[in-house]
Amino acid sequence: MLPLADDNPTKSYPIVNHLLIAANIGVFIWTLASGLFANDAEMNRYCFVPNRFLGHVSIQEFSTFFSAMFMHAGFAHLIGNMWYLYIFGDNVEDRMGKENYLLFYLSCGVLAALTHILVYPTSSIPSLGASGAIAGVLAAYLLLFPGAQVTTWITWFFRPKLPAWVLIGVFFAMNCINGLLGEDNQVGWFAHIGGFLGGILLLKLVMRHAEEPGNSAEVDISQNSLPLMATVVIALYGIGVVGYAIYPHLNLTGKTTQTETNGPITKSATKTTAVAGSAKKVVPTTTKTSSAGKKPHPDSHKIPHKTHHKVSSQPNSKAKGPSEKSPH
Repeated sequence: MLPLADDNPTKSYPIVNHLLIAANIGVFIWTLASGLFANDAEMNRYCFVPNRFLGHVSIQEFSTFFSAMFMHAGFAHLIGNMWYLYIFGDNVEDRMGKENYLLFYLSCGVLAALTHILVYPTSSIPSLGASGAIAGVLAAYLLLFPGAQVTTWITWFFRPKLPAWVLIGVFFAMNCINGLLGEDNQVGWFAHIGGFLGGILLLKLVMRHAEEPGNSAEVDISQNSLPLMATVVIALYGIGVVGYAIYPHLNLTGKTTQTETNGPITKSATKTTAVAGSAKKVVPTTTKTSSAGKKPHPDSHKIPHKTHHKVSSQPNSKAKGPSEKSPH
């Protein structure tokens, strides 16, 4: 399912949302023009890598959360993510206010990266993509406009209007299912889930600030919003999925876990998927083993690859998420 348009007009021009789209496109053009995209070693400097981050926590490593958030593994990854952001981001910005929306977007991207690291702490696969942040925007749209009608492409001859809660609900459910089943490791499923949960948890805080005197006076989070019980159920389900994935790394029995052995990085074809929720580019490594007997995760977090976060109607981040150069 691919969203084509929503029947949800805005009251103000979404300048921040459009600037975010322009920034993502600009960075992608720069990576191509500068030759960075063809240089894996240099490209990896701007991607976040779980075991590198945990082995050397620093401002420089933390900054890769933001640089990776604006990088993409290919045209399909970029276009998919930006399309979802274009369709849903303007309404979220309109309700939150411009400054709040920018901070909300960046915060969801950081929470997506941290979730990916928690699930794959020993992974040496580079991850990139805006899918995690965009998943947070989708969560906010779901809570604020669950009944908004979205024209959705299913086949060339079948383009029904679906309520937002159906389209975005399918996106979230598919990310959880694929993450648990380990389907398509080139996609950062857990980065998407983390960004989505971040959007749910941060929304009330952001909207409360927006409703303070002197800020956006017209916002009202209660208007046509998703029922509290439904919000809690979604949040608990997502937290449960992430907790289940993290559990094997806790090593509560005291047994030692295996560590990944990194081999030389070689070039590999990148795989992309549709976005709604982020993708990533995967770069193969010669040998890897994962902790607790689990297969190492390529972000969107396929193994010797980079992951990217992608957003898609049927979840994927190549990681178009978490993602490898896993696309989010």
